[in-house]
Amino acid sequence: MNNKKIRKWFLLVLIPVLIELFVFNYQFWITHAGIYPKESMYTPTDIKFSEGFFVDGENAVVNDNSNCVLTLENIDKKVYSVYFDFIKKDAEEISPKVEVISCHLSIKDDGNMASYYSVPDNGAAHKIVPTEKNSKWVRIHPYGKLQGLQITFEEESIQTGETIQINNIILNGKHPMNFSLIRFFALFFGIIFFALFRGNSKYYKICFMDISKDKRNLMIGIMIAVQILIFWWMGQSTFLFSEEYDGGAGKEYHFLTESLSEGHTWLKETPPEYLQEMDNPYDTSMRYQHYEETGQWYQWDAAYYDGKYYVYFGIIPVLLFYLPYYLLTGKMLSNTIVVFWAAVISMVFLARLLKVIVERYFPRTSVLTFGLLLWVSMTIFGFTNLFRSVQVYEVAIAVGLMFAIAGLDLWVESVQGDKVLSKLKLFFGSLCIALVAGCRPGIILIAFISLVIFKEFLIKDKKICLHKYKKTFMIFIVPFMIVAAGLMYYNYIRFHSPFDFGAGYNLTTNDVTRRGFSLGRLPIGIYEYLFSPLSVNGIFPYIQLKYVVSGYMGKSITEEMAGGLFWLYPFLLFGFLPLIRKKIRRQYLFLTMFSFSVMVIGGLIVVIDTNSGGILSRYQADFTMFFTVAAVLSVLMQEGMWFGKKESVGNINYENVILWRKVVLVLTVVTVIFGYLFFFLPYRSVDMGTYKPELYYKIKYLIEFWH
Repeated sequence: MNNKKIRKWFLLVLIPVLIELFVFNYQFWITHAGIYPKESMYTPTDIKFSEGFFVDGENAVVNDNSNCVLTLENIDKKVYSVYFDFIKKDAEEISPKVEVISCHLSIKDDGNMASYYSVPDNGAAHKIVPTEKNSKWVRIHPYGKLQGLQITFEEESIQTGETIQINNIILNGKHPMNFSLIRFFALFFGIIFFALFRGNSKYYKICFMDISKDKRNLMIGIMIAVQILIFWWMGQSTFLFSEEYDGGAGKEYHFLTESLSEGHTWLKETPPEYLQEMDNPYDTSMRYQHYEETGQWYQWDAAYYDGKYYVYFGIIPVLLFYLPYYLLTGKMLSNTIVVFWAAVISMVFLARLLKVIVERYFPRTSVLTFGLLLWVSMTIFGFTNLFRSVQVYEVAIAVGLMFAIAGLDLWVESVQGDKVLSKLKLFFGSLCIALVAGCRPGIILIAFISLVIFKEFLIKDKKICLHKYKKTFMIFIVPFMIVAAGLMYYNYIRFHSPFDFGAGYNLTTNDVTRRGFSLGRLPIGIYEYLFSPLSVNGIFPYIQLKYVVSGYMGKSITEEMAGGLFWLYPFLLFGFLPLIRKKIRRQYLFLTMFSFSVMVIGGLIVVIDTNSGGILSRYQADFTMFFTVAAVLSVLMQEGMWFGKKESVGNINYENVILWRKVVLVLTVVTVIFGYLFFFLPYRSVDMGTYKPELYYKIKYLIEFWH
């Protein structure tokens, strides 16, 4: 290694070290520089306790959790930071609890002598996490000298009978050095990443197809493995590999598994008598009224028909995952395990699809471009949404997406033009697409992409030619017939109709039997699902959920949303590129048709979801995949316009190419960041900050080093 390379690697290591030492740890240097006044330590004897505590030395026993306040009075000094050394113990004082202590801070200062006021202004609670040292430090900014400090504990944070060990409170303490290896490596690899992917990087000259097959597969394998580890690590916030959160609607696939193992399709639980007595058991308000009168709850989100409960969610996940596991082990499989493996399988087929498209249509695609497209695709195509809260709904969507992307890949791999490359892949591609109907029926619209993929088998020279490919057609259609027969039989034995999946008998938030289709729901649904701007603030995770504001004068099922798909994942805007680039449409007619088709299918699913289910965050996972495929194809087509043919390379305006690469890089990075941040948003009753505070606040303080 020559001296120049040694200097480069030395700088690559030195720069993140210096940033970590002097930027992320600036509080260490400030507090040790003698700028702040001398530190003051307050022990329990110096602290005023409210009547909600019984104080025994350093231990404060909670007598009344609605009145737990600590007060420091007569401080009268400049204060820049506060350190809280608190530990929550269980009632028997056996061992410290690893639980968050949530409290509100109020101060009195030279500009506000008469009363305490909340900091921050919005009264947000400060969370003290025993395992995260940075959470014990708070920088405050009083007017002049600090005169008083109050710490009010939230009722939900502490329980009567619990003990809080209060070691001390330190004002103007010396902040310790906190050199984070995670942050160092993030900086180190971040610098390498942007150096590699800068617009004029020489590595763009390396074509994906120029490296050996083994190296291509190794690259793809490493990227999939990294994404799996990210899902594994981050997914633990929603009880990954745990049964803890599989209650309520999370158990319906378990109930169906048990029923199928006993040879019937109805659930064992007996519905309350009032459901049979009601004129309309699907009237939510009347059901709840009967529940209040009798005290008997009903199975939420089950299909109620002819005096029995059924599961209207697709049966395929049960037959594929839950039932075999139950018959082999006698135990129920966790929902999150199913979604995790569906994600793994989906990423494998997503990588295969991108690989075959590049190999077949864009052999001169840069290895860097391929890496970017695979990275952004794996991040956003649906599972960061589903992992936020895993119940039966997410399982059905996840397995449906798995079969959809697998079927799409196998179809593309099975043919080229009017040639069948693999009858086996054609058969299993159709089987996968057909099985989507047994998971998430709405996503079955992906089957219509077959009209584009197999166009050469249908029409040639403006003439219908299907009769020439009878054997190929049978290989294509037989899996659909087999799956359709099974699902129709399953529907018939439950609801006496081969075409009734049972969703209309759902005991949910509204009477689905009377919901119907309304054009009035579509404008707000399309806007919220696709085009609603993000609500961004300065507090981790920076994206804020917001309520849906609707002018629809009827029953509209909505929940808090982060924003429309094209704002949340701006990379998807590339999907519209062929609309404004006539040259792309002319040069890549087949791929343009493919791209437009998947976008139309995604749009139709938006319409279906809006009318059948409402505006729910998890439904965005139904159609994100389609817009992702369109965006990836559009980027490849634009690159192909420049580099698709060797003879056209000499006529390229490289200033435009560099600008294009910068735009792709920025939108990719922003999209991936938003995709990961979206994961941290609370959903239903799952809040990562509550259920996995060690992980949540570790990440928060790695980023927000200034607190």
